[in-house]
Amino acid sequence: MLFVFSTASALCADPVGIEISPPMAAVVSLSHDRLLLGDTDGQLFQLRLNNGELERLLPPAGLPRNVDGAALCASTTDGSRIAVAGTGGGTSVWTRQRDGYALHARVDIGGQRPLGLVFSTSGDRIAVWTIESEEAYASGRDCCSLWCVTLGKVALAREVARGLSLLMDVTFSDDDGAVLVAGTDGAVRALSITESDPNGSARVLRTQSVDQDGYCVMAAAGRHELIVAAQSEAGWMLRRLSAATFETLAASPPAAGPVMCLSVSQTGDMVFAARGRQLDVYAGDGLVPLGSVKAAPAGFTITRVIEMSGGRRLAVCSFREDSSHLRVVDVPEQ
Repeated sequence: MLFVFSTASALCADPVGIEISPPMAAVVSLSHDRLLLGDTDGQLFQLRLNNGELERLLPPAGLPRNVDGAALCASTTDGSRIAVAGTGGGTSVWTRQRDGYALHARVDIGGQRPLGLVFSTSGDRIAVWTIESEEAYASGRDCCSLWCVTLGKVALAREVARGLSLLMDVTFSDDDGAVLVAGTDGAVRALSITESDPNGSARVLRTQSVDQDGYCVMAAAGRHELIVAAQSEAGWMLRRLSAATFETLAASPPAAGPVMCLSVSQTGDMVFAARGRQLDVYAGDGLVPLGSVKAAPAGFTITRVIEMSGGRRLAVCSFREDSSHLRVVDVPEQ
């Protein structure tokens, strides 16, 4: 067991961190040492890891510096395309060129407020989840819409689902081209982006209820599997599911919760689950616990963990009231 816990403890052996205010609204990896962030005031900027310090820079050439509302962003795995959205309106897609990025398309998502966006593995589609009704959102009713943007010579946006619960995580399934969504109704669903039901909404291909009384969070694990965290009668558990069938392939022992977010290493050998300021580390295949570390400052709650391009380096995002914190930690080999 000494080896198991040394793997987790080494995560925070020499962390580099910075407090960010106004708080972060989104963060994506641009390279092994650069991140693109958006904040709640609509500013876009980079953080570069330089000689053990995080340096704040303007966004890459061509990208906007400000948007209306909070600034959201997403990137393809290789950083060749970036999508930028403002919660006050305006969604755009940018393509990398030699000296920066050039505008590829502006996208209309019906004037709805976006909550998040994510690229497909191939980079030719974007899923955007939005607040379809501010009134429903305020009352706690089902309030989300899901849009799919197809990127060609002309970008086409189509609303594929309405009346969804508040969505926590969205990703694509490479097996059947579906969009996978996890929300506050405790279920994971696969929605077709090509087939509609009689009401014109996306056809639900499969549903897996993992917690009927609460929410669940999700992260893609490679091209054909996903990790889901939700509460069971015994406690919070992680499950590895087949993206194509939602069959459970492995499950972790129950633990305390709640789990706020999940991340899976690019190699698939590690899974990271955030509980408060604590980051729990699991083996990728069997979801065997490898230990836990305090990965955020005291008083902060981790809400996002991403692996930076090239692997073996995490950006850990946490929040406290009206400020946020980003910590970069190196991940040791198992």
